[in-house]
Amino acid sequence: GEVASSTDSAYKEKLMALIRELGVAQSVVFKGAMANTDIPEYIGTVDLTLNASSTGSLDKAVLESMAIGVPVLSANEAFKDILAPFGLYCEGLDQERFVFLITALLKGVPLDRTGLRAVIERDHSLTNLIDRIATHI
Repeated sequence: GEVASSTDSAYKEKLMALIRELGVAQSVVFKGAMANTDIPEYIGTVDLTLNASSTGSLDKAVLESMAIGVPVLSANEAFKDILAPFGLYCEGLDQERFVFLITALLKGVPLDRTGLRAVIERDHSLTNLIDRIATHI
């Protein structure tokens, strides 16, 4: 989405400066606001989704990418059990390992993309969620 505050704006400017400094501006896009109906199509065009959050909360962007079969590399402990079996979890945001995994994934290391979607269908689909909720009511 768009920046929501002056703090967000300052952070985005820092990120943009770092992107220019690293010489990767041609590979990084800040898409901005987007209608939710356009998100699946857009996510389907990316090679990799990165999630370096350390909040421990289940980030919807990760689930959306997995549902489409886009590889997700995350350091978020909320995704450890989900992504570790695929080699896509980076404990404690080990920066060297994060960079190594990004490089490997972008070079085409084989990955079970259908398995990522299967996890979403099994554990996070609306139908299954309703069934799980209903068993507790």
